[in-house]
Amino acid sequence: MTNTAQYKNDLLIISFLLFVLSFNSQVMAQDLLKTREMHTVYPKDHGGALINPDMGWTMHFYSNVLANYGSKLEAWDTLDDFPPGVSTVYLRVPWVAVQPEEDRYTWEILDTPAQRWTDKGKKVAIRITATENWMTQATPPICLRCRSKKKYRAYDYFEPDYSDPVFLEKVDEFVRVMAERYDGNPNIAFVDIGHFGMWGEGHTVITSPVHGKTWDIETKKKIIDIYCKHFKKTRLCISDDFVGGTLNRAAVSLSLIMPFQEE
Repeated sequence: MTNTAQYKNDLLIISFLLFVLSFNSQVMAQDLLKTREMHTVYPKDHGGALINPDMGWTMHFYSNVLANYGSKLEAWDTLDDFPPGVSTVYLRVPWVAVQPEEDRYTWEILDTPAQRWTDKGKKVAIRITATENWMTQATPPICLRCRSKKKYRAYDYFEPDYSDPVFLEKVDEFVRVMAERYDGNPNIAFVDIGHFGMWGEGHTVITSPVHGKTWDIETKKKIIDIYCKHFKKTRLCISDDFVGGTLNRAAVSLSLIMPFQEE
């Protein structure tokens, strides 16, 4: 058989197989339609907001300062009318507010406001910070009483040494206790990795130029790893400022893969 004849023969076989496959697919599709009941749906606009889980509007009940902004609401108010579409309430507080002393935790600061929102089917998100520019020290004194007393002054407030073993030890212990309470709780939308930088955002662009201290990616990764070690079920998020400047997302991805959020 010549090459031309062989080519035509192969083409004929392929065409036949394609026809058989196409025919069988049509038969199978028709049989499937016969066995399944079909419905036609015409969605109507009810004029309300779409509640998109973990997305859309969020309410900052605590925005670092405990008086902002939930304290301005009535005790019953869950903002059902404004802003529309709120699915998550954000609780961002300084570490010292939740752990004022060693072995003493004031979880009610988070749990009490969270209750009114979760009763309505909404969720809460949490971030714990170690540096604030509106208070002298956001880190509990327990981190500075032990083997090391490293801290850096910036204007009229202090920033801890995030690489100090004592600081990391206390962060690890706090996050462990926090995870025992909240990890896997269906009412928690996500936990932000905090404990580093101004407002827990992962940057020191405000403070480092003042006191001269900087921290490398390895210090950030240690704090990230602490959260990953203790939170196994609840989603973890991280501010994209953790990987700003000269760093890159790939560097942090060596420690974890998680959603980034823009402040």
